[in-house]
Amino acid sequence: MTDLVLAVAQPIAAAVSADTSAILQGEALRRIVRERMEQVTKHGFGLEHDRSHEPHELLQAANAYVAAAIDMLEAGHPPERAAANNDGAWPWERELFRPRAPIEAVTIAAALTWAALDRMIFASPDFSPPEVSNV
Repeated sequence: MTDLVLAVAQPIAAAVSADTSAILQGEALRRIVRERMEQVTKHGFGLEHDRSHEPHELLQAANAYVAAAIDMLEAGHPPERAAANNDGAWPWERELFRPRAPIEAVTIAAALTWAALDRMIFASPDFSPPEVSNV
């Protein structure tokens, strides 16, 4: 998966500033891409699955993870307490909400936000899928 991220990010990074290049090739983006790909490949939460949810549900899930991360960072709560404090924002079964550490929670939130954005874009009447090449 890291090879895929680099294959996409490196040509873009080469055409932009050093700061932008560092961001596009950085660990944060790698973690988000890895998490989103895991959602799709390991858990089956791909585009078709995402279409079964309203876009706001995906964003509510992302918000629950962000709120849990804030609880862990700001109040020093352990993950279990942060999860309990924020499970009311979680739109699905409680056992699916498992924040474990702030970085992981923010990474999952970013991947869920990506899924929500894809869901909204693909549902747009103006959307036409790009041609896919086998590079």
